Amino acid sequence: MFCLALAVIIGADVVWWRSAERQLDKGVAAQMLSVRNAGGTVSASVPVRGGWPFAASLTVGDLFVTSGQISWSTDRLVLEETVFHPLLLVIESAGMQRLRVGTSPDIPYTADTLRATVPLQPGVPPRGFGVQVVNLRAGLGETATEGLTVGALTLQAHWTPAAQQNEAAVSASIRASRVRLPAGPPWPFGSAIETVGADLALNGPLPRAKEFGLKDLPEGFASRAVSWRDAGGTLEVQRLTIDWGALDLTGSATLALDDHTQPMGAGTVHIRDPALALDALSENGFLSERGAFAAKALLVLLQKPSGAGEKPEVELPMTLQDRRLSISRYGVARLPKVALPQ
Repeated sequence: MFCLALAVIIGADVVWWRSAERQLDKGVAAQMLSVRNAGGTVSASVPVRGGWPFAASLTVGDLFVTSGQISWSTDRLVLEETVFHPLLLVIESAGMQRLRVGTSPDIPYTADTLRATVPLQPGVPPRGFGVQVVNLRAGLGETATEGLTVGALTLQAHWTPAAQQNEAAVSASIRASRVRLPAGPPWPFGSAIETVGADLALNGPLPRAKEFGLKDLPEGFASRAVSWRDAGGTLEVQRLTIDWGALDLTGSATLALDDHTQPMGAGTVHIRDPALALDALSENGFLSERGAFAAKALLVLLQKPSGAGEKPEVELPMTLQDRRLSISRYGVARLPKVALPQ
């Protein structure tokens, strides 16, 4: 009886493994065809199956993809589903990877872990994904041994295609810690960022791709952005946090597009111990001593009362209109014109 039960279990596992492998094969082939149909290119070695008995995996080596102005390559891409979590697709990229945007130089990078997870539902396109990165190292040139490093990074995203106005069509949460910026000219608050994070919501409705034919794709993004704006679309920065040297900042904002498809909006930032941040800007050459002194005098009027042992905090309302950034009604910068990508 035991042998019969074992045979049934093994047989069921083999059936599941073969079915899962076929689905992975079809999925990879469909994605490659989609990129090529959109005018991109894909090259890779012959996929290798594996993982049995507890997983179904497909390993794609020497993968190189170009789509529009973006090129990406990786030494190895592994897609996997396990018998314990058959509705969770795990995608892991390993080895040296390279990213190029437009005519900029290649950005080589590598990481101890670079993994994406995609929940699956039979017959329904995915509605979200998660990304986990550990010890990311990126730089310019032939290696990724110098440049930007990130100790840990997580990203969670979810989308609801049928979202209406004031409903989140896309929501995302991103966190990064132990960030070391590339060496070079001084950074405003030093080269080490302890933590940075944001919770975002792109409110719909979002125009669907089927509203635009393939022949319209070169201008599709701008057209969709205008359609989204006219339907009342907004981007909510629900929470922004930055712990960067002397800068301890939290904030929130609501952004949209104006009649010239330029960003506009309003928000509020809270800065703890702003005098330290001003001193850092002055020491690193981003603000003159006279400017730092004048800013401190102004901040004294804006600071909230603090209790014993508490750091002083200032609340600053910010607006962006006609490309002009203002803080507490004082214009501080004029931003460059944004050209929507093709």
